[in-house]
Parts: sequence; structure tokens; C-alpha cells
Amino acid sequence: MIISVLFIAFEPAMAQNTPPKFSVNGAARSIFFLDDLQQDLAEPDTITGPKQNSAHAMVDVGINVRPADNLEVQGMVRIRNDFGGFWGAGVTFDVRQLYVKGVVKDIVRYQLGDINYQLTPYTFYNNDQELYATAPVLFSHLSDAVNYDNFYNIGNSWRQQGAAVDFGLNFKSIVESVDFNLFTSRVLPSNASTVSDRLFSTFNMQVVQSKNVTLGFNYANLYDLAGTSRNDILLNNPVITGTANVNYNIGSITLRGELETGTSSTTYIEATDAPEWSDGFFDGRIHVTYDPVNVTLTAGFKSVGPEFRSPGAQTKRINFGALPAAFDRITNDQVLRPLTMLDIVRETSLFNLQLQNGLMAYDPRYDNITPYGAATPNRQGFHVGLGYVIPGDWMELGATMHALTEVRGQGTTNLRSFNRIEAEAVIHAGEKFFANERLLDISFNSRSDATSRAAEIDGIPVVDLSTQVLGVGIEAEIISQLDIVVGFQSHTYSGFEFSNVTDNFGQIINFRELEVDGSQQMLGAGLRFRFSDKAYLTGQWSSFSTVDTLNEILPDYDINTISMIFSMYF
Repeated sequence: MIISVLFIAFEPAMAQNTPPKFSVNGAARSIFFLDDLQQDLAEPDTITGPKQNSAHAMVDVGINVRPADNLEVQGMVRIRNDFGGFWGAGVTFDVRQLYVKGVVKDIVRYQLGDINYQLTPYTFYNNDQELYATAPVLFSHLSDAVNYDNFYNIGNSWRQQGAAVDFGLNFKSIVESVDFNLFTSRVLPSNASTVSDRLFSTFNMQVVQSKNVTLGFNYANLYDLAGTSRNDILLNNPVITGTANVNYNIGSITLRGELETGTSSTTYIEATDAPEWSDGFFDGRIHVTYDPVNVTLTAGFKSVGPEFRSPGAQTKRINFGALPAAFDRITNDQVLRPLTMLDIVRETSLFNLQLQNGLMAYDPRYDNITPYGAATPNRQGFHVGLGYVIPGDWMELGATMHALTEVRGQGTTNLRSFNRIEAEAVIHAGEKFFANERLLDISFNSRSDATSRAAEIDGIPVVDLSTQVLGVGIEAEIISQLDIVVGFQSHTYSGFEFSNVTDNFGQIINFRELEVDGSQQMLGAGLRFRFSDKAYLTGQWSSFSTVDTLNEILPDYDINTISMIFSMYF
């Protein structure tokens, strides 16, 4: 067997055109919010101000330098001005990005500094935040700004600071190529006393046997580096998985199979009261596409053990222990206002930037079935899906059903059951019905979740929690590049559930009762002018309302908002 070196392109564009030696890139944004709080109170609130406004302007300026064909340096600085500061008092300067990357001898590609990286949904993957998939465009403009600020990318990668090396080999027979990827980042710096350096390292190997078969091996480990502090307790949490992807055509039918399976282990060295966990998972699915009418049927089975721990895949974006910035305390009693749909959509400070060991807290009202994405532990069962793209691509339809149970009961031998039904539709009516292809897009998204568990003889209450999410959006171009944008999103929840109380090592030590009955709604409309595909200006009005029939301390309230957003990428 003859082995030849696989050339890894420095950039996709290099194969076609020589990139410039020097270029400028980045983004600019200006956002203004005027919020008006209205509370349903028997006695007027004389403490909380009913109106708040917040605004900022910022620009990210990146300088990209290529001193040689195989070397690139990128630096980006953020200049931000929070409105209300005078003579530069509200201006801040931050380094947003800094990296060096290149290719050694046309063989090995490397990158040092800030790196966007992801592997598989069970090893290293940045799952979308709650409610993001169902948000109409009117509100996703806000979510997109939040995601940009927190380095959340379309590819579900995490922004890390470290080093990455990629290289590959081509073969003459048996297999086509083997690619290798290595990555290490520092998650937590040592304080030289009680906290050790915490690193996250991955290794990935992809074997391309042919255009029909690809096999993979993945290793990811979050671990403390011995000797970097006086603390002898060291975390070690390796995850090992294998993947397989198979494609096969039978006439007009395309078959595609996906499989990932693996194990994890979690230990705290020198901690006598810490658990030693080891568990595994299996996730397989098959896609069948009938090409003449572009219909795809998907079916799969998964089982994720209750003690499977993968920090790179289970870390959440939202920190549910944080407080909202707008109207954090309301009523004369200055009651803390919990996170709502409105806050999740628009507040950057609620989001997490770094990998976390253990399982972060979540709110069952927003997602009680997959709060940690595909790698959510203690889940097993089936899912089926159907997707249809109407010829001409002017309508896309999809539906998915999940039927899951716990692998092991929590506090009882009875198992929870989890059921989810999702449906979505996107209609590009402008392309279908208007000769000038004027923009007219209509989107619909819905999700219905149900969690249930039978009661025990000893009096443990029945678990019965249901949630429904609905999102509807319209984008209509009234004159060239000027659009009317309308959005509606609804979230309702009711029932009873238990939430886990854990210790510092993630062991369940108690359960907390959770009974909910409420709803949240957001309705809005606005005008948007698209300067180009990368720049727009929008002004919009929106109204958020929430009702909670079981909360006797927090009143029902509305927040009406007038906002202006300018966004540009260059």
C-alpha cells in the first residue's frame, strides 16, 4: 500500500485566488431599547420605575495580515459605547479575537489563540439555547446579536483559547484518506493556590473508506493539570466515542445511516467523598430520501446512560442562575423577576462562555426533555421525522416525534416518559407567486412536550408536566429592500415535576417540587431596510406579557418595547 501526504488547503479561496496580504473585517452594531413595565397590582408600585432605556453602539475591527502564503495573523478589537456616558466615559476597548494560523510544508495546518472548534454532539458541541429554533425572524434579530457577542456560530462550535493541529494522509487502496485533528485549550487558569489549571483536549481521526463509508474516532477530556496549584483534588473526565456514516443509492432512493457510540468516566482524584462514574451511550439513525419528490424519512434509537458526563457536549449556553438586567426587581416588595422568554431572546449577560464540569441547572418549563442536547443523560427511546421540500424550493415542511423514557428512575423505580412533537413550515411565497421574486416569507414552528410518571404507593406525587411553544413570522417586502416584519411567539406550561438538588460533585442529594401553570407571549411588528445581505436597519415595537396563576408573590405583568437595531458585517 502506497501512502502519500494529503495537502490541507490553508483557506478554501487559496485554491482559486491569491488572497490579499492585508484586509479588514468585522462588524458594527447599534441597539436601542425603550421598555415600559405594566404590572397587574391591587396597590400601585411606587418603587420600581415604569420605564427603562438602554442602548449601545459598537464596532469590531479586525485586521487580517498574511505575511506569507502559508501564514495568517488575525487581530480584532471591540470599541463599545454604552449610551449615557459623556466625553468617552462610556467607551470600552476589548480584544475580541487574536490568532495565528498557517501550514507547515503544505502538510500540517495549525492555529494558535482564539479558535472556534466542535466535534460531535456527544464530545464537543455547542447546543442552541432554549426557544431559539422556534423564534420568528423579528425576534431572532435579537438572538443573533446575543449569539455573535458570545461567539456562538452557526456550526455549533465553542470559542476556545488554545492550539489546534490538523493533518492527513491519502492512500492508494483500501481507504481513500485518514484525517487527524488535535486540539487543546485552557478552560480555567490556576490561582497558584486552590485552583489548578483546567484543560480541555480532543483528538479526532476520520477514515474515509470511500464516498459511501466514513468512520471516526473521537477523544475529549476535561481535566485538571497536576502541580499547578496546592489543591490535590483533580478532575479527570475523558469521553471516547466512535462514529460511522454510510451512504447508499438504490435507484431514486438515497439511504444514509449515522451512528455514534461511546463511554465516559468521571473521577475526582484525592477526593474520598466524590463519585467515580462510568457510563455509555448509543445513538443510531437512518435517513431515507426519495429524490424525485425530495421527501426524507428519518428514524432512530438512542440510549444515554444516567452517569454519562461529557462537559464539551453538555455545557449549556444559558446560565439560569443569573438575573435579568431589565426590571430585575419589581413590585413594592422588590421581588426578583425570574428569567423569561424576553430575557432569553435579548440579554447577552445571561449566557455562558466557558465549558463547565457537571450538569448546569436548567428550567424544566423551557426544555425538560433535551436540556443538554443530544447528550442529555438518562434518556432512551425512539424518534421519527419527515421532511418535504416542494419542487422549486418554495415550501419546506418538517415534523418530528420523540418517544423517550428514563434509563433509571430518580427517587423511585418508576420511569419518567418524555414525548415531544415538533412541526415546522417555511413558505417562500414571493418566489412562487411574484414574477419579480419580491420577498414574502412565512414561517411556522411549534413544539409540544409532555413529561409523565405514575405515582408510587408510598405517596410520591404523579409527574405530569406539559409545555407548548409556538412561533409565527412574516417578512413582506413592500418596496425594494424595505420590509414589514411581524412575529408572534407563545410559551405555555402547566403541571407538576421534581427538579434535582445536587452537591458540588453533581450527586443527587434531594428533590425539589416544581408546580407551574402559566404562559408567556411576545407579539411584535416593525420595518426593516436591507442595505445589503450583510447590513440592515430595523425599528420595531413588541409587547411581552406573562401570566402565572400559581405565583402569589409575583404579579402578572407586561413589558412593551420600542427598539432600533442597526447591524452590519464587513
